[in-house]
Order: sequence, then C-alpha cells, then structure tokens
Amino acid sequence: MGISSAAEVCLELGARGPSAEMVAACATGTVCVGEAARWIREGRADVVVAGGMDAFDRLELAAAARARVLSRRTGDPTTASRPFDKDRDGFVMGAGAGVLVLESAAHARRRGAEVHAELAGYASTTDAHHLTAPSPDGAQAERAMRTALEAARATPPTSATSTPTAPAPGSTTPRS
Repeated sequence: MGISSAAEVCLELGARGPSAEMVAACATGTVCVGEAARWIREGRADVVVAGGMDAFDRLELAAAARARVLSRRTGDPTTASRPFDKDRDGFVMGAGAGVLVLESAAHARRRGAEVHAELAGYASTTDAHHLTAPSPDGAQAERAMRTALEAARATPPTSATSTPTAPAPGSTTPRS
C-alpha cells in the first residue's frame, strides 16, 4: 500500500492539521487552492500547502483521443493549443504541477511578510451535462462565479464586457 502525496508533504514538513487530496480532473489545482483558502478563512489552519499536478499515460491519451477532445492540428503544433480561441478544435495534453503556500493575513503580519495577493472568493459547481463540454446554458458556471463573488463580499460588474462603450451618435468624442 502506497502513501499519499499529501501525507508525504505533511511528514516532510512536520505539518499538522487538516490534510486532503482532491481530484477534479483538470480543475484539481484550482479546487485544492480554493479549499485551502476556505480552511484558512474558517480558522482550520493558518498556513496551507496547496496545488495540483497532472501526468498521463498511454491509456489516458488513447481515451482522450477516442473521446475526440484532442486538437487535430498535429502538423502545426504552434497553433494546436488555443484554449480561448473561437476556432479551437480540442486540447493538448501535457504534464505539469504547481504548488502555492497560502497563509492567513494574521499569520503573514506576525512574521512580517509582504502580502502579494489575496484569494478573496472561491466556489465550485458541476453541471452534470457532459464529460468534457460545459452545459450550453452556463447556469452552473454562473452559479460558481456568483458564489465566489458572494464569498469575496464583492458585487458583479454591471457590464460583462471589456469592449469600450461606443460614443453616442453624432458625438465627436474620440475613442481611445
């Protein structure tokens, strides 16, 4: 029987308190960091090591290919990975990892640390629609964003676009 990665980190660091390993496919790192922030906010921990990693084998690569979720731009690797492009045709599998050390503001102040960022809100939902495609209505994505904003005690912007507002008809005001 093997030992978990979380247990290995706890043993190496002498860390005590809550410990968990979570799996959420490609969102695992985000879920782990979000839950770590929740533990801190709830007072369950002052410092949490959180992150995610992904590695795959031939079986997982074959399963992704069979599910037709991989980019088919194999002859042009520079254009294969385009996750936010309207003309994307799938994703490119890769292995990697990222780990953050999160701490409460009080703990950071006690040790005189410079605060670089604050994770103000987090939420997670599942839309139970498809293994790899989001529900077209976007209801659960919207719910997650609203819940994260509530957790951060923030209000959503009145406009959800970064496009500048067009000048009123007949206006001579130049647009930047």
